[in-house]
Amino acid sequence: MPNTVPPLDTPERVAAVLAKAAAAHGPRVYVAACVTGGRRGEQLADLRALWEAGVVAFTDDGAGVEDDALCVRALSIALNWASRWQNTASSAPSAPRGDACRPGLRAPRPARLSGLAETSMIERDLRLAQATGARVHFQHLSTARSVALIAEARAAGMPVTPS
Repeated sequence: MPNTVPPLDTPERVAAVLAKAAAAHGPRVYVAACVTGGRRGEQLADLRALWEAGVVAFTDDGAGVEDDALCVRALSIALNWASRWQNTASSAPSAPRGDACRPGLRAPRPARLSGLAETSMIERDLRLAQATGARVHFQHLSTARSVALIAEARAAGMPVTPS
């Protein structure tokens, strides 16, 4: 996952991770790289170069990409390689600040609000995935509504998965 320092947003960084994994002679390592440079959500990373470096998925893990136009461009580009977009459904421009997850035992104190940000982001990403035909994997789900939205999309034949 690209939530590293420095983030996995260049082919050179991806190559270094893959080389280190190969030298360790351990299990095969699959790399997910940044959708946007530095995971900042401002401009796309060079997705083609990252794909050619061996990336299997794109995500700004830990930060949802909020810009709709940027998401559509990334989803459309990733389709060229049957890659998977993995979005962290934890923020959305239309949701109140701090409303990232439902209240619970592991929610940061003070507990977050209703999970509106999560479900808003999932609804948006499902619309964009349907419009582009992209495969989307939703990470870090925390609400029953989120799971239900993804189940409905899967029942309708969309290539989406939860974790």
